[in-house]
Amino acid sequence: MRPGRKPGRAWLLDPRRLEILLAAAAYPGIHLRSASRLLLSPLPTLRYQVRILESRGILVTRRQRSRVHLFVPRMFPAKWERLLEAWQDPDGRKVIAFLRGGERLPSARLLESLGMSPRALTRTLSWLRSQGVVRQGRSQGEEWYRLSAGWVSFERGCRSGAEERLERFLAVLRADDLHPAIESIEGDRARITVDGRRSRIRFVLPLDPLG
Repeated sequence: MRPGRKPGRAWLLDPRRLEILLAAAAYPGIHLRSASRLLLSPLPTLRYQVRILESRGILVTRRQRSRVHLFVPRMFPAKWERLLEAWQDPDGRKVIAFLRGGERLPSARLLESLGMSPRALTRTLSWLRSQGVVRQGRSQGEEWYRLSAGWVSFERGCRSGAEERLERFLAVLRADDLHPAIESIEGDRARITVDGRRSRIRFVLPLDPLG
């Protein structure tokens, strides 16, 4: 038997709003335009629904440059949000992935290997520095980059803090009276069910944002 519903409106019973929340949980820091493409939802419609969710405390947004990024409240520490935004940026992710080996690499090597224009690479590296993702240095007249200590610590946290993140996400669903239940956890993915308008809805949530 399904539990009774508390008085008042459950905002996430609207399928589009639930999809937006799930996208923010699965791809923390995703920006509105990417979410629009992912969910096949027109940007004005998405903005309208995001405003509703934000007004109810179900979603939080951060504006970075010309983009608005989406997060589930308290699912990640605030100090991680800038790093997650960098990971959701296509050029940022390309640079980060190449540097994840741990060594420091000269900018000339990055330019040769990543297939980016010099201007795009310079802009991306400058932005990643401002986000606290990479460090810059110079040795023997050569400029180099490597991932920052903050990013390395963030990576460790992503691998070890899955249980806490999952519980914070479930708390958001419980607060809106959707009665979430974990069906199973397989590796770094959790299978979850929640109440829909007429039946239970099943979805898979990645537990490692860098996975």
